[in-house]
Amino acid sequence: MRAIMLLLLGRRAVRCGAYALRRRSTKAPRIRATAADEVDLPYRGVLADLRLPDSLKDEDAFDAWAEERERRWTRDGALSGWLTLPPEKAALATHAWRRGFKLHHCAGDDLVLYKWLAEGEDKVPPWGNTQIGCAGFVVNDKGELLVVREWQPPKEGQTTREPSQNWKLPGGLADAGESFFECAARETFEETGIQC
Repeated sequence: MRAIMLLLLGRRAVRCGAYALRRRSTKAPRIRATAADEVDLPYRGVLADLRLPDSLKDEDAFDAWAEERERRWTRDGALSGWLTLPPEKAALATHAWRRGFKLHHCAGDDLVLYKWLAEGEDKVPPWGNTQIGCAGFVVNDKGELLVVREWQPPKEGQTTREPSQNWKLPGGLADAGESFFECAARETFEETGIQC
């Protein structure tokens, strides 16, 4: 999972991240990436990073390019082949899908696709997805706890919303890269106007 997360960064981080993983995780079998736009992944995977300036640009040449890559990756013992497609090359996703690639996850605006190259069952784990919620626990000088009520959607036939009968701490889902404290403070401010 860490290897894939490192791929989401820029070209330099991809290369540094892959190198750092190679030094720490020597037990995972690897193959050797040979093209300039490739990074070898743990467990004998190879990623072609089509975000790089020198990578494939011509949509019409994709099938021949992909066929050569898949043949070479399979010959070299890769178990999976991966593609990172930026928005300007998103049309290639249709071509890749026709060749058996599947969407694994999105990284910002980029698509990350993969194809299981080995015989037998696909062993690529699904992309992890976790949502984290935080709540503000705010107590004033009198020892009173700040609580709120959520607004409910209008009931059938009504046009106005009503507050829930339940009280709760002000809170919600964290944004990507946001700390627990930042999320709790932002949600408390958004729901009550009180800054923490």
